[in-house]
Amino acid sequence: MARPPQLSRPTAEEPSGLLRPGSSADELVHTLRTLGATSRAEIARALGVSRTRAGQLVGELARMGLVTEAPRPPEQDGPSAGRPGRPVRLRPGLGFAVGVNITHDDVRCLATDLSHTMVASASRPLGDPSDVEEATDLVAAVVREVIAEAGPRHGECLGIGVAVPAPVDPETGRPAPSSCLGLWVDAPVRELLQERLGLPVFLDNHGNLAVVAELLWGVGRLVDDFIWIGLDANVGGGICSGGRLVRGRDGLAGELGHVVVDPDGEVCRCGSQGCLETVASLASLQRALEPAHGRLDAAAIHRLIAQGDPAAVRAVTNLGTQVGIALTTLVNVLNPSIIVVGGFLGRPLGAVVLEAVGSEIARRALPTTRRSLDVRFSRLRRPEPLGAAALVLTDRTRSLRLDRHGRPFWTSAPVVRPGSGGSAMGP
Repeated sequence: MARPPQLSRPTAEEPSGLLRPGSSADELVHTLRTLGATSRAEIARALGVSRTRAGQLVGELARMGLVTEAPRPPEQDGPSAGRPGRPVRLRPGLGFAVGVNITHDDVRCLATDLSHTMVASASRPLGDPSDVEEATDLVAAVVREVIAEAGPRHGECLGIGVAVPAPVDPETGRPAPSSCLGLWVDAPVRELLQERLGLPVFLDNHGNLAVVAELLWGVGRLVDDFIWIGLDANVGGGICSGGRLVRGRDGLAGELGHVVVDPDGEVCRCGSQGCLETVASLASLQRALEPAHGRLDAAAIHRLIAQGDPAAVRAVTNLGTQVGIALTTLVNVLNPSIIVVGGFLGRPLGAVVLEAVGSEIARRALPTTRRSLDVRFSRLRRPEPLGAAALVLTDRTRSLRLDRHGRPFWTSAPVVRPGSGGSAMGP
């Protein structure tokens, strides 16, 4: 078994030949960090070069011991049938990224290497999240556990991406108002984690990072325009237009949970009335079913739907109808190709929701915008921590270089200061 390349620790960066900043080889390294295992044809498209030139660049990095071929994907039937070429990936052992998902009740963490293979994971209950210092201590402990599991065989940890259930102020990089962790508003979460871990930390909200994950590993590989909506303890969302995440001026684009569907409805935690979140979250579904069945968790609701319980089917159908009403406006305004539904939904409960969402959009949306619209489940089980890890994978502040002896090393990470923004994924 080939040993992973040993990473050098030079006192000063000494870019060598092919890996000088801005070179084609440097761009190829960044492309492989971003896309993971990638065919030479995809590399050529991403770099805007011919396949011949892409093959030459791959060969140059292979001679430096920086890339290797990944296992060949299975053969496919259809017009493009044939034996696909072997994808290229950065060699295992060059480094890994950590992604963290913080919710109102737990912390989930994973590590992925530079070929986008998950190499470690861990989770813990969050307990009382009101004390930010204690909560960030817990997050740091889970991250250390994952880094230890990934171990030296996967190289250096390049940074930590963190998904939080709140908009993130693009100027300060701190959680902004409208958070389900209200006491974390304007808290220096990134700085606290950076102090505890000694690594670069990037912060963004759940919806944005779910979109980033879909761009890299989900529907974003098929289409350039889609909407992601997550139905869980709260309702989150994100928008991709023209192949890019839409953030908005204050980082608040995609707050689908606060689209008003009933102006005279229940007061929302944001202070408005009749927001989608008041009628389409897990909590709202639990309230609707409580008179007939008592307090239920998501698993119990799934069982009722599987059994065809009339009260459960009505409540879930109504939830889907409200989601469809909210999404219809976005469908008419943004004209997406796909709406991706994530969160606690899953078969059979999710199938009822999707049918209701699709029916409502078909009834209300403009014929041209609904004609080829596809409403589907997300195939990603963990989009938020995956998207958080992608903040590190796509970050350009650290680059791979070679020292004078031809050994690879990563450039030093800059200090992230207040006011420098929270995310590596710009609009």
